[in-house]
Formats: sequence, structure tokens, C-alpha cells
Amino acid sequence: MECDGPAVKVVTLASMLLANTLALAQAATAPAASLAAEPALSWQVPAQVKAGEQFSAVLRVNSHRPLRSLPLLLGFDPQLLQVVGVQEGEFFKQANGQTAFTHRTDPAKGKIVVAVVRQSAGGRDPSVNGAGSVVTVTFKALKPAASAKMQLLSASPEPAPASPVKVPVEQAVRIVP
Repeated sequence: MECDGPAVKVVTLASMLLANTLALAQAATAPAASLAAEPALSWQVPAQVKAGEQFSAVLRVNSHRPLRSLPLLLGFDPQLLQVVGVQEGEFFKQANGQTAFTHRTDPAKGKIVVAVVRQSAGGRDPSVNGAGSVVTVTFKALKPAASAKMQLLSASPEPAPASPVKVPVEQAVRIVP
């Protein structure tokens, strides 16, 4: 029985084309999939506040990759903003998770160091993924300004992603009289 007739050659060629098409499709979507897996951080703040008013700046994370901890360095303009409080968000507390949350503010330099770690319960992997707030900083707007910036200057998620988190992540609020 001969197997190299025209029909066999067409089927073989079609199989090769299909395999190449699938390989190209996987290669084209691989970078997008790996980027989607990296944690993305963003600020949620009001567009405008009045001088003397307090407001909340929420740093949110969206991560398809499970995270155990997230040390952060935040920045702000100490001439325009005063830190009133720093509170842990709900992201690492998902499913009744236990966390260790610490923060230190340097009001003169306009820096806040934050660390949040999800504790292991019963030897289970404490990592979580999804979206939510990591930290809420309550600021007092000190004086009118066209743009008072809050910045994420550094983020070191654990486990470490394949590529570093893109920083700075900035958001500005307008302070009116």
C-alpha cells in the first residue's frame, strides 16, 4: 500500500501549517499572558480637595499571580500634604487571612515605608491573588496647589515577579482654596 499520494501530501502539509499556526499563536500570546500575571499597582484618589480638608489615597493591586507580601516605598510632597493616618487594605486579608502590617512615615522627607505580609496558617501557602486595596493613606491638604502628587516609588512583591514592578506610579490631586 503506497502512502505518498496527493491526498497524503495535502494532509501532511495541512498538519504542518496547523502546527506552525498554533506555535505562532502561543508565541504571540505568551508575552501578554506573562504581563497579565505581573502585579499592577494604581492609586485611587479624588481629583480635587479643599485646603485644610482630609482625603484618602488608596493604593490598589491587581495580580493574577499569588502574592505573600508587598513591601512598599511611597512618596508625597510634604509642603502640600500631611499624613494623618496609614491603614492596611483588604487585599492580603482575603478569606480571613492573618497579616502583619507595619508602616513608618518620614514627614520631613515625604516618605512612607509600608510592609504587609500574609501569615501562613497551618503550614498552608499564604499567598493570595486578585484585586483590592493594599494601603490607604489619609492626607490633609495643606495649601492650594495645581498638583499634589502621591507616588509609589518602590514595590517588591514576594514571590518576586519575572520583571520588576514598573515605578514610579503617580497620581495627583488638585488642592483648591
